Amino acid sequence: MKLDNPCLSSMKNFTRLIKYSKSPNNVRFEAILPLELKNRVSGKGGDAKKAGCIQEMSLAFSCLKENDFVQTNCAKEIQNFIACGDKRRGDKFTRKQEFHNKTVTTGKKDLKAWEIDELLKKYPEQKKPFKA
Repeated sequence: MKLDNPCLSSMKNFTRLIKYSKSPNNVRFEAILPLELKNRVSGKGGDAKKAGCIQEMSLAFSCLKENDFVQTNCAKEIQNFIACGDKRRGDKFTRKQEFHNKTVTTGKKDLKAWEIDELLKKYPEQKKPFKA
């Protein structure tokens, strides 16, 4: 029997849900795969891909536009933008040096993916026999 009215079909599904929700302790869970963590993490996230110095660049361009692109009137804003770029390049260099030296710094709030991988290599997940 096919119901043409979507309200009636959703009502039918709702009554099924109510029927099965009366016994919340009878939840069946079957483990298909072993419940264990992997010994590596993906490095997909991170703030290294964010564009930096956008605020400083927009301030410098707005100042240049107001002063008909005369750089002497906007020396402070341009200097802030250059300093931000230098700081960002320096931070990128130190991140590369840390990666090549493989020095894992403990006690930080956030660890990078390669740091977590190094720790998981030292302390891997114990393999347990899986019973399906």
